[in-house]
Amino acid sequence: MKKSKRILALTLATMMTVSAFAGCSKDTTTDSTSTTTPQATSTTTVATDPTTTTTLSDPPTEMSIMLPYGDHANDNLDLTIEFRKRLEEYTNTKITWELYSDISYYEKLTLKYASGELTTVMVT
Repeated sequence: MKKSKRILALTLATMMTVSAFAGCSKDTTTDSTSTTTPQATSTTTVATDPTTTTTLSDPPTEMSIMLPYGDHANDNLDLTIEFRKRLEEYTNTKITWELYSDISYYEKLTLKYASGELTTVMVT
């Protein structure tokens, strides 16, 4: 009985180690039908005179943030609007906020994991 538990524990530990390395390995397979074009990431600042400066940059990066700290009750407050606007401008992003109460957050998190539609940033 004791020997079979050791064998089972050793087998499970080996499987977990192998799956961890397989999950963290770099994917080296390439698809011969797909081609990748490098995207230019350039920012150009144009100054016509010392008082005006125009910046031309890449389009904002889309991301979503899922947090368990409340709901969308404060979305229409001036402070919330100003904070989100300045955060998006500073980071050059377009952020979609998903806020849930503590209980429903973990239900939604489980559903997101199951569906495979994960947000960019989430609390686990």
